[in-house]
Order: sequence, then structure tokens, then C-alpha cells
Amino acid sequence: MRKHIERRTAVFLLFMGLFFGLTVFLTYYSKVVYLRNLPAVAAAMPERTGEMKNGRYTYIVPETAIHMDIMRKTYVLTARYQADIMGERHLAVRVDVWVLERRKDGTALVDGIVREEPVLTDTGDRISAGAAVKLEKEV
Repeated sequence: MRKHIERRTAVFLLFMGLFFGLTVFLTYYSKVVYLRNLPAVAAAMPERTGEMKNGRYTYIVPETAIHMDIMRKTYVLTARYQADIMGERHLAVRVDVWVLERRKDGTALVDGIVREEPVLTDTGDRISAGAAVKLEKEV
């Protein structure tokens, strides 16, 4: 009787080891695949000017980073760093801005940015707020 119980215990432990080992491997593999398949976007750091409007600094950003929604509000998408169980990544966060001046060199003077985070450029309509992205190059 005792030999039978020991054999059942060994089989049970072997099965549980294989099950949990496979579960850990699949979890890790799915995380790697998820992070590898994130859309790559270009980003640029906004350049802070010395001027202040309404208690905030104004910034110079590339004109390609400025978007307009259907209510004609202007905004930029910033890349906010996030580390969680799925790994390290950036999330696209919508920041409403006011365009104070558009310049001839392809940049714009904006007000409304409160965190110095990279702004996403050339995203088009393929990236929306809340989407996970990876930066093409660190800025």
C-alpha cells in the first residue's frame, strides 16, 4: 500500500512540475511576443523655452507631432514609460495643447505640456491614446 502511495505522489509531483513549468514558459513567451510586436514610432523630446504662459513653460515640438480631433482640439501624443508585469514599455498618452505659433522650420510653439516626455511624431491614425508603443530610438 505504501509503495502505491509513493508512486502516485511521484507521478502527481512530476505532472505538477511539468504543468507549472509549461505555464511559466508560455507566460514568458507570450510576453516576449507581445513586446516584440508593439508598433515602433519615432519620438522627439520637446524643447522647453524660457517663456511662461499661465504658470507653465512653453515648448517647441515638431509640427508632425500635433494632431487635431473632430472637435478641432489640438493635442500631442506623449510616450509615458510604464513597467509592469508585461515588461517595460511606453504608453501613448494624449496631452491637449494650445498652438501659439507655427514656424517655418517645421516646428510649433505650444502650451499645455506639463511633463517632459518624448512626443510621438509621424504616428498618423495608426496610434491612439492608451496604445502601447516602442520607440524607434531613445531620445
